[in-house]
Amino acid sequence: MNAPSLEFTFALDRDQGARAYQEDSVEVWRPNGPERSLRSPVLAVLADGMGGHIAGARASQIAVSRYLETFSAAQRAVAQLLDHSLIASNDAIGSEIRKSPLLAGRGCTLVAAYLNAEGLRWVSVGDSALLLYRGSTLIRLNEDHSLGALLDRQAQANQISY
Repeated sequence: MNAPSLEFTFALDRDQGARAYQEDSVEVWRPNGPERSLRSPVLAVLADGMGGHIAGARASQIAVSRYLETFSAAQRAVAQLLDHSLIASNDAIGSEIRKSPLLAGRGCTLVAAYLNAEGLRWVSVGDSALLLYRGSTLIRLNEDHSLGALLDRQAQANQISY
């Protein structure tokens, strides 16, 4: 029996929060270029500039741009590409900070998800959520790497108290 053929469709949207400016950057890439066959793999990358920090919007743009550039240019296994592209994104932000020290403190979260016939693989840093909706249930797939979440986990494990 043949496995069912998977097709991937997507939509992008950004919601303007309470701030008057947008710090999110999001892009989707398909390796087969503009023909975008529904059976082609999909890479989605989202970065959210850290609110209130210097140039968070620029950090998220740099992170997404460098992530896609690195992922699409390399010939490696997907798991290696996910990690390598994340490191390249971080390095690109660091490089810009070194050029202009006034931008120290710039940062963003990042979550990248790659879907192909083998399934879903992802990488994430920060508190941006990767959610799976199956049936009528919404499940968070990645961890929240923020300081607040770390403190909550430590308190639940009785390592610290409130």
